[in-house]
Amino acid sequence: MATSDTTVDTLFEHRLSMMQERGFNAEEALSLCNAKKIVAHEESGKTYYYEVMVTWHDVAKLQDAGATNEQILAILI
Repeated sequence: MATSDTTVDTLFEHRLSMMQERGFNAEEALSLCNAKKIVAHEESGKTYYYEVMVTWHDVAKLQDAGATNEQILAILI
């Protein structure tokens, strides 16, 4: 299996640049990169909840649905 030189900082910088490419300024992009959401997963009749980071995919889905950047910030932050 190949290894990678990818670091946490590199991943964060990528997420930050992707948010900026979606039309957010640096401050807004940083807020989105630090935002978290709760995801529910059901297994064997039990529901498990996980806290995960908001991704640029979440932003893209909202934009594709017609949400403005101001609405996205209000929803995700």
